[in-house]
Amino acid sequence: MQDFNLITLLQLLGQSLVMPHLPVLYILVTLLVFRQYRRSVKMEQKLFGRIKNSPVKLTLYSIGLGIIAGLFASIILIFFGVNLIELGIPYVWAMVIILLLFHPRYMCFAYGGGVIGLISLILSQLAQYYPEILEFWIVNDLVRINVPALVTLVAILHLTESFLILVSGHISPSPIYVRHEQEGIVGGFSLQKFWPLPVMGIIGWYYPEANIDFAMSMPDWWPIVGSTITAPEGYQMMYQFLPVVVGLGYGDMAISSNPKAKSKSSAFNLALYSITLLVLAVISSYYGPLTWLAVLLLPLGHEAIIIVGNSREFSRKPLYSQHDRGIKVLDVLPNSVGQHMGLKSGDVILSINNIPVSNKQDLLTNLYQSQPYVRMNVETLDGEQKFVKAPLYEHSTHLGLILSPETDGHGNRYINPGGKNRFEGLLRKLLGKSKKKNG
Repeated sequence: MQDFNLITLLQLLGQSLVMPHLPVLYILVTLLVFRQYRRSVKMEQKLFGRIKNSPVKLTLYSIGLGIIAGLFASIILIFFGVNLIELGIPYVWAMVIILLLFHPRYMCFAYGGGVIGLISLILSQLAQYYPEILEFWIVNDLVRINVPALVTLVAILHLTESFLILVSGHISPSPIYVRHEQEGIVGGFSLQKFWPLPVMGIIGWYYPEANIDFAMSMPDWWPIVGSTITAPEGYQMMYQFLPVVVGLGYGDMAISSNPKAKSKSSAFNLALYSITLLVLAVISSYYGPLTWLAVLLLPLGHEAIIIVGNSREFSRKPLYSQHDRGIKVLDVLPNSVGQHMGLKSGDVILSINNIPVSNKQDLLTNLYQSQPYVRMNVETLDGEQKFVKAPLYEHSTHLGLILSPETDGHGNRYINPGGKNRFEGLLRKLLGKSKKKNG
């Protein structure tokens, strides 16, 4: 048996990634990612009559980041020694599909894994008093689930997601109009990101010691998360790599903060949640009673992040709402006149050619009359004032600007995240459904 060697381990990892089924699964997940981005772009067209982002570019960018994140997740999974064969993944997926019927947000291992983990713990307690229930194969399967390892898997996936949100959650956000309870119709951004990840996990079972001369021995401290499988005498636990494809997604809204600040806050909260789960999972693998706390934190902690984050975002003053003074810019289209002028999201146009403006009609009228140059006095988000200018030809009024909506929102399509109840509102937000307000 070979001694543990990091170089050999990485070589085995690379060899295992080249498997016949992996490219097919990866392509399927990537196509799903492209489909989600195409839906986001269609929403831009529906809301504003123009497209800001390219679904192809977004998908290619996600592929690159997904490969890096997949390597990150693989190393952590192997480091903790999570044995995928012990996690009851088919049951978790079945529960995820059931929960999906109640709400799309529940299509997440934090919810499915939490429910299955809790069922496993309850059945384990019942089996101590009523051992005959173990005669049912499904009960026996559920009882044998390694709940701390399941919690570890979910924590690692969410930690990986927090990294992806931090580095790319704010890139290419889609502008939206949103109904705000206090401010009426306001501007904001939909932060939608999806990533296909090629991930290397491990599966382990026991084999006769006489047949494992080819294997590599691991350090005594490994695995960190203990296995529930006990090898009989004359046998030894052996692990092999199993390449899988994982799809991760992020959906959020930036209303009272800019996209970068919002995604940074979300990434921090998700990382804190993930690290807390990891610590609890490792401790609970050696101290059983703590497993209850870990498995309850899976869904409840995840739900708390979403509810608190949205409540905080909508309780503060919107960042992209129109005021009496000037016209606020929500977004600037790429390669447009406005971008070449130096206009940015959050800028307030105070005047055009020294004529004060306060609404969209003022803007269009003055642009039409501005020949051959337009000169604007603009106030930035930092409160600084600047002057920008650009040539206009043939009475052009198209600068590539998406303006924050008028206060009454008349004639604007908008997203309503606050329906009759919180769950309905979040459903509308996640699905990106919009409707046109009646005048």
